[in-house]
Amino acid sequence: MKQKRLFFTVLSLVIASVVLLAGCAGTTTPTTTKGSTPTTTKGSTLEPYEIAWIFGGTSGQQKDVGLIEAEVNNYLKDKINATLKITAFDWGSYATKRDLMLSGNEKVDICFSASWNGYFENLSKGAYLNIADLLDQYAPKTKKLISPVLWEGGKSKGSIYGIPCNKEGAQDWGILYRKDITDKHGINMDSVKTIDDLEPILYQVHKLEPELIACQSTNLEPFYTFEKYEGFSGVSEAITVKVEGDKFTAISFFETPEVMQAWEKTHKWYIDNLVQKDVLTDQEHNNVAQQAGQVFSYVSNLKPYKDAESNIAASVGVVWKQIDITKAIGNQDAVAGSMMSIPAAAKNPARSIMFLELFNTDKYLNNLINFGIEGKHYKKTGENRIDYADGVTATTSGYNPQAQWVYGNQFLNYLWPSEKDDKWTKFQEYNDNAIPSKIVSFVFDSGPVKTEVASITNINTQYRNSLRFGAVDPKVVAPQFISKLKAAGLQTVIVEVQKQLDAWAAAKK
Repeated sequence: MKQKRLFFTVLSLVIASVVLLAGCAGTTTPTTTKGSTPTTTKGSTLEPYEIAWIFGGTSGQQKDVGLIEAEVNNYLKDKINATLKITAFDWGSYATKRDLMLSGNEKVDICFSASWNGYFENLSKGAYLNIADLLDQYAPKTKKLISPVLWEGGKSKGSIYGIPCNKEGAQDWGILYRKDITDKHGINMDSVKTIDDLEPILYQVHKLEPELIACQSTNLEPFYTFEKYEGFSGVSEAITVKVEGDKFTAISFFETPEVMQAWEKTHKWYIDNLVQKDVLTDQEHNNVAQQAGQVFSYVSNLKPYKDAESNIAASVGVVWKQIDITKAIGNQDAVAGSMMSIPAAAKNPARSIMFLELFNTDKYLNNLINFGIEGKHYKKTGENRIDYADGVTATTSGYNPQAQWVYGNQFLNYLWPSEKDDKWTKFQEYNDNAIPSKIVSFVFDSGPVKTEVASITNINTQYRNSLRFGAVDPKVVAPQFISKLKAAGLQTVIVEVQKQLDAWAAAKK
């Protein structure tokens, strides 16, 4: 096998000018700032087209999205003669609504996709378009600026089906906690090195601040399994890969002792009222409660300065700090964790790629969609810094999606007051120093066992969340879950995964 290599080439932290290459007219659009008129346009050479863009977000559709669309559309007219229709669904409904729209041939030109949000399942159904040639023609700058490792996330058999968000290319797991609460009660968090170290502190906070949710969002599986097994998408996480040197072994994930240990710990917390009781009906972890100051801590996958991002939306007096517990790994969830795909039925994929090229390389357009309108939603406090506009807060703003990781090139984003000047440098260091996953480019083709995979997915939907969020006793429910998985053909799928793993590994040698 190849030795560990650096994940990413160094990206420029500030893109000072943008040149949009056009395959249609063969002309270029010069650097443009808000309010200026380009001396050369290619928009006039194209027929008008409306781009329907859908994605997920914690808060769903923003109140002022119409104002943003108007600004964007005015800006796009002279560049690609397109208008943009933005539709954001909350995360709880996004995947279902997206898939219904795709299967019903509703107008969707660009959609958010991710390994954890049905990307590979939709890929197996032929739902997404191979955009490799379109990238070369209409988005050469985007193709160049994004690391080759991130591009692996959207690939299948050499073809490209997703444009990754240019962001962190690895992930680790830990917690975010409220520093104002620990300061108030003199609680020392320096001793928290594992998830087990957190437990006595949660009991202490529950006693001292009973009105707070001691730990919201309590999927503890990663703390016991993240560094031991390599996950991949396509079988509802029922199968994982145990890596021993250059040997890859497919095994039943839910039967590992580490998973049972995580489920038992979470159930204990649930019984002892350390976690929210409505966790099954609030699987998006209720950002509103966090922003309202009703939560002491929550489990999360992390990245550099995740706490600073959380502080942007925090209520007055709430200060979040993070504790990284696992190692940073550049796994499939990280490199394929946030992408934009073009539906196979899209009417004008070239125009959509033109837009994404502009969005990924034009600082003004990128920040307009991320943060809204200057003077109304935010104000500039420095060349690359912003704060909420006068009289506006995180909760009163009509446009505050807080979804920079969902779309675009994060290295173009403005910084909020709580964010450090070296944020993008830290992101690059984080990417470079992460442990590379050995199976990051393995894509499972579920076609040969699609019936079994469909059954496993349905059973997973029935049982998984109640177990991983602690709402049921795993000693009672887990055996039922696993028994049904086996009856649905789990071992048949494991054999097929192993067959494909062996062929994939042999091809890489």
